[in-house]
Amino acid sequence: MNINNFKISTKLTLGFGLMAVLLFLISATSLWKAKNLHDDFESVMHQQYPKVVKIEEIKDLLNTNELSISHMLHYKESASHEDLIEKVLATRAKIAEALQFLQTQEMDAEEQAILEAFKGPRLEYIDAQDRYIELVRDRRLDDALFLLILEMPNKRNAYHAALKNLVDVQNKLMNQSVEVASQSVTNMYWVIGAATMIVLLGATILSLWIIRSITRPIADAVRVADAVAEGKLTQNIQVVGKSETARLLLSLQQMQAGLVQVVGRVRQGSEGIASASAQISQSNQDLSARTEHQASALQQTTATMEQLHTTVRQNAASAEQANQLSQKARQVATQGGCRHGVGGAQHGGNPNQCRAHWRHHWRD
Repeated sequence: MNINNFKISTKLTLGFGLMAVLLFLISATSLWKAKNLHDDFESVMHQQYPKVVKIEEIKDLLNTNELSISHMLHYKESASHEDLIEKVLATRAKIAEALQFLQTQEMDAEEQAILEAFKGPRLEYIDAQDRYIELVRDRRLDDALFLLILEMPNKRNAYHAALKNLVDVQNKLMNQSVEVASQSVTNMYWVIGAATMIVLLGATILSLWIIRSITRPIADAVRVADAVAEGKLTQNIQVVGKSETARLLLSLQQMQAGLVQVVGRVRQGSEGIASASAQISQSNQDLSARTEHQASALQQTTATMEQLHTTVRQNAASAEQANQLSQKARQVATQGGCRHGVGGAQHGGNPNQCRAHWRHHWRD
């Protein structure tokens, strides 16, 4: 498959199709990265963050619990003690609910191990609280104070340490999830940026290829047309492919060949016309010479005719004069008895007299 055989519409369709594919790939990659980012944020918001909230709630409830425990010795009335005991039991129940919620959440091995390690110190601290509450209810406040000061701090510290470990691991996992989400955002930026650069580069290369494949043959066609307009019919026209521009160049090539043939025939005709014109010119010259000769002969004939006319006129005049002389001679002959010609014998007259009469007559 030769790309040069593609039509312009096919090239444009191919270019736009490749652009559409690249845009689709960018969109698909962006959506995939966006989904990963969404999953990371889902993990943060629906897994890590609720656990952190529950653990913070446990810390607050534990602080409330400890305040209630310490305030019991400030009161002497049993009613006040019972109110504080109710608060302790209520906060303890809420802490149990929070722990139950944490157990229902998805956890890795580290979280599960720390949560299991948290249960032991908590149970020991609860056991110490129960004994403390029993002493308060029995009004053995001194023993309760002794338990609160000497034994419960160690239990409470162990409880707080286990709770701190649980908080730390949740914060660490929370930070890791946030970092993963941030990294996903950064990766999405890089992927979109790189894909955009690839698309721009591909679009540039594709555009240049399409433009070059269209404008270069057209420029060749313009060059050939200009050369033909200047009368240069020896241009080298290279036809590559079967596209519209290739067919245009092929048509120009055929046109140039046809013009060469036409010019050749016109040249041959011009040469024939020039030869005929030379012959006609020579014939015209011969005709002119003959015309001049005939004109000269005509002039001579005219002169001769004029001379002949003059001679005729003269002859006519002489004839008229002779006629007049003849009439006068007849008259004289009639008058002088000379009826016959000069020098001949005349009837009834003297020849000498007749001749004398004619001489007198001619002198007259």
